[in-house]
Order: sequence, then structure tokens, then C-alpha cells
Amino acid sequence: MVSTNMDDGAIMNQLLAMRTFVRLVETASFTRTADQLCIARSTASKLIADLERYLGVRLVERTTRKIGVTAEGLAYHDRIAGILADLDDADRAIRGSGLKPAGRLRIEAPRSFADRLLIPMLPGFAADYPDIQIALGVNDRTANMIGEGVHCAIRGGPRRTRR
Repeated sequence: MVSTNMDDGAIMNQLLAMRTFVRLVETASFTRTADQLCIARSTASKLIADLERYLGVRLVERTTRKIGVTAEGLAYHDRIAGILADLDDADRAIRGSGLKPAGRLRIEAPRSFADRLLIPMLPGFAADYPDIQIALGVNDRTANMIGEGVHCAIRGGPRRTRR
């Protein structure tokens, strides 16, 4: 959370206040702004008042029927709207990168399993996950997973224990 200490000791979430202000300019309504941001109308109003106090300028002129954006408010809107859009783009890019698997995956499997089940599924897997490179080892021996860098070993039959 981005917080800013104001002179009177109050704390304001500056990022939320900026988002609220941009939305207020776009909607020209505290009610619509509050609805779109899922906050109370009084919260939206307080955030704008806190932002104005912090900046030391009046951003909007309020009447009982409508709001008007001041010249300072328009100038501030023009500067922060792009910043907030860039921030949203950065958030989307990093969120998306975490959802898209990538890298090398080394799998060891017995021949019968690989031939019947695994290999036929690889083209579909490659289409769904193009950024994953599969290294498939097909043999019936027990792999040293750590020593050989194996991520997944598929084996069937009774479990063998080491002594």
C-alpha cells in the first residue's frame, strides 16, 4: 500500500486516491466512481479531499448537483492517468508471466508407458505449453533424480526401498 504522511498526521492511500480521482474525472460522479471502485461514496469523497489537502490545490469544484474539474485538476489528471495506465500494464505483464509455464522439463518413464500414453500426448502438451521443452528419457532403469536432473520419474510395479 502506498501511504503518504500528510502534515496533519493523517495517512492517505495515495495510489487509491489517484485512481479515485482519475475515475471521478471520467465519470463526473462520486456515486458512479464509488460503484466502479467498490468503495463507499463517502470514502471516494474523503479520498479526493485528502488528495486535495496533500497537493495543496482544489482538484474539483463540487455543487449539490454536479462536479467540475478545475484547471489544476485537469493538469493533474493528464499527468497521472498515463502513470496509472503504465502501472496497470506492468501489473498485468508480471501477473501473466507467473501464469505461463516455461523452461525445461526432464521426464523419465518406462518404455511401455511412454509408447502407449506419454508420447501420444506430447504434441497436445507442446501446443498448450509452447514455452516448455520436454526432455524425455525412455528406459526401465531407476533414475538418480537429483544426480541426473530429472524433474519427474514415472515407474510402475512394487516400490523398491534402498538399504
